[in-house]
Amino acid sequence: MILQTRELKQQWENASTGIVGDNRKIDLEKIEQLQKKYAISLVALITYAIKEDNFEQDNSLWSLLLNDPDFHVDVISLTLNTNNLSVTKRKNVLEKIIRSMEHNELQKYNIITLNRFLLSGVNVFLTPEQEYRIVTLILNCPKLSLLFCGAFPNEQRIDSYLWAQASELDNQLAEGKFVPKAWLALCMLASRKDVKALEKVLAIADKIPVVDVFSLNMIPLGLAMIGSQETVERLAEMQKSNLKTMIDDDAVPSQTQLCHTAASSLGLVFDGFPQYSFYSDFSTADNKKCITWMKQNGNKIVINNKDWRFFYTNTFLGNIE
Repeated sequence: MILQTRELKQQWENASTGIVGDNRKIDLEKIEQLQKKYAISLVALITYAIKEDNFEQDNSLWSLLLNDPDFHVDVISLTLNTNNLSVTKRKNVLEKIIRSMEHNELQKYNIITLNRFLLSGVNVFLTPEQEYRIVTLILNCPKLSLLFCGAFPNEQRIDSYLWAQASELDNQLAEGKFVPKAWLALCMLASRKDVKALEKVLAIADKIPVVDVFSLNMIPLGLAMIGSQETVERLAEMQKSNLKTMIDDDAVPSQTQLCHTAASSLGLVFDGFPQYSFYSDFSTADNKKCITWMKQNGNKIVINNKDWRFFYTNTFLGNIE
């Protein structure tokens, strides 16, 4: 079964790398068929491995697949989605998965495996020693979204890492550049109740130093992610702003308006607030509707804070590298 699955994977990858204009052409239908066959075989293989007694023990089929580069990522993904593991099995499984991610030959996959691991929420079952090791893997994976640092709100090494990223923001703004990663790091710190970071966030929100597509989208989203009374008040003020920047005449919308992105961000933290996508048109009438809602409800509606997983999955913040 392993050989068959590996062969199907190879066929799929070979078909996907066809060269248009040469002797071979990419056959999309064939690629889709091969991908489906491979996926069916892969799921069957890993499911079979998980159903074995004591599958999490050394030398089991599951352990073999876990440490095989061809199957490593998918084994972790499918195993983490298995809900009927006993406490003992889950403990052993998590330890094996962490150990595999620490393996030199498999660390190149950590940008994917850490993503799957932390989004699954299993970090709540980790021992303090395992948490320390996962944080070490995060710190050694610089391309991983900073939002994943939210999985460990009390880890001082994470705070230091975020400050190292956020410390670049002042120089960048002085040069007329808005770099989303540094802004996100600062917002992550503010969401971790760092008073200095929150003060800097509010100062930037009060007087946006660089006006471009990135700043007009990311600054409101960062404020929404922090979700404090102060940041929500800034979002409400931004609805009255005239700041905007053109995108493209043929784009929808054709421009980025701060009042629009602020309203879209408020829709993330207030139940009942008028909902507007970041991609939708946004008229003066729409903006007046949002301002009126805030005047009538802003002081009596509880802020509906979302965790880092929500912002990673559902907003532009998840795209920042």
